[in-house]
Amino acid sequence: MSKKSTNLRAFLLQDIKSRLLSVFTSNGFEIFCLSPEEEKSAEIKKAFPFGRLKRRNGEKLEIVEIQLDKHGKASFVINFGVAPKEGVFLPWAHIDQNNADVSALNDAYRLYSQSIWPSWFELGLFSEKNAENVEKIVTKAINLYPEIEAWFSKNIVGKHMRKFGFVRVESNE
Repeated sequence: MSKKSTNLRAFLLQDIKSRLLSVFTSNGFEIFCLSPEEEKSAEIKKAFPFGRLKRRNGEKLEIVEIQLDKHGKASFVINFGVAPKEGVFLPWAHIDQNNADVSALNDAYRLYSQSIWPSWFELGLFSEKNAENVEKIVTKAINLYPEIEAWFSKNIVGKHMRKFGFVRVESNE
């Protein structure tokens, strides 16, 4: 990875931390660190440097993850969903509500940069690779935050959202 790419990712991390995370925390989300087990994985730490954002809504737990490119590119996507009070039942395990991650949830979505094509928030192929354009992609995510809030509060699926998470096959037995 080039030094410029590393610098852009560092700038992206700082901009997400100072601007995007504050949008979530000002709307009642709290930041939770990765679990000790997750902290042992370099890949998970690189993809989820901010841990998870969680907000209690009655018996449900609303969870948000800002996932960064695991290869170090200056790009991200926002995963979010609701963990029910009984937790998550997967074919191989039960995950307590407080320990669930978005990919395990049945009721989860991903917020993308584009409405027509599911693309991450990233610098365009022909855009200049600089801090100003990195700020623009973070600003775009901030401007799309109302779609996340509309889904949490009214179950409205916004045009920048796609279903995400563990797909369960129902048995007819």
